[in-house]
Amino acid sequence: MPRRLRFDEPGGYYHVTQSGIEGIPLFGDGDDRSFFLSFFGRVATRDELQCFSYCLLSTHYHATVRRNAVPLARSIAWLNGIYGHTFNARRGRSGPVFGARYRTGVIRDEEHLVEACRYVELNPVRAGMCAHPGDWPWSSYRAHAGLCEYPPFLSRDAVRLVGGDWAAFVAQVPWDRREAAS
Repeated sequence: MPRRLRFDEPGGYYHVTQSGIEGIPLFGDGDDRSFFLSFFGRVATRDELQCFSYCLLSTHYHATVRRNAVPLARSIAWLNGIYGHTFNARRGRSGPVFGARYRTGVIRDEEHLVEACRYVELNPVRAGMCAHPGDWPWSSYRAHAGLCEYPPFLSRDAVRLVGGDWAAFVAQVPWDRREAAS
């Protein structure tokens, strides 16, 4: 049976998630993550892909994006392909790096966009990888909260939509693992 067609239209907003094959880590170290972000910046510039948030965990990544004329599938295929090639070359391995095809969630409106961005940036806290989203250097949170410079490919629009105080917006939900459990 053929795959279902994805909803993918010019100007559409999406939450993209991609996992490594069979649970292998996609990012073994900071160099891997730096390579991935440099490739992400290249595809964002080339394909006019607007990025609102991102988070690179160990076995998968998340991003919230708006595509323009270039189909999202083409952008993600290039990104995953060039990163997979680099990942394999660094390790002297061959074969696929990514598991099943990437997943997308359609973002319906501005409120959904900022909620998706907050969700993406809280992933390392919820996964127990750090205590505060500002402690995780591989997400857009630090730039949005004013803790570091913005990568050239990262949009400030989500911060503008919440009135400019991203840290306060993110803190509005119980993201501490102890609070979430109670």
